[in-house]
Amino acid sequence: MMDGVEPVKMTYFLCAVEGCTTIAAPLPPEMIAALKKGERAVVRVAAPNNQVVGLPLSLMGFTKAMNTLAR
Repeated sequence: MMDGVEPVKMTYFLCAVEGCTTIAAPLPPEMIAALKKGERAVVRVAAPNNQVVGLPLSLMGFTKAMNTLAR
């Protein structure tokens, strides 16, 4: 969740003690651009009881990481 960018819904693929993974889905280009410009984002996760938990993330280093992956 970020200002000016619609949230992207991803479906859980697998949950284990170590954590959950999602089905890989490419992010829209406008979201990647917003993440590169942003400072913080929030990942919202819905538990089986429908309780939503917001996980704040720092975007420091996001642009460098994306540029490294693009090589």
